[in-house]
Amino acid sequence: MGSNFIEQLAGKSSAAEYILENPPMKQVVNEHNQVVWQQVPNNDRSVQTLFGHISRVRNNLFHGAKFNGTWYDPDRSRELMKHALIVLMHFKDKVE
Repeated sequence: MGSNFIEQLAGKSSAAEYILENPPMKQVVNEHNQVVWQQVPNNDRSVQTLFGHISRVRNNLFHGAKFNGTWYDPDRSRELMKHALIVLMHFKDKVE
């Protein structure tokens, strides 16, 4: 894919831009030994970071403690999943 991955997405580049601008949160253990959600920086705009974020979207969907009272935003989750699928579907036939 390389550094021009945004251009390769053509009309679907807004999906990658959304994920890079609004990366999925990650779970961490805080100083009180509680699992909490933490913001992820959005300053790295590489293809590796994009697919790392997409991987986290998937992991949060299947493994994240979404209902523990610390964070749950179904609209944000839906948007992240939608945009991740757009990127994945675009590139699925371009890798071997």
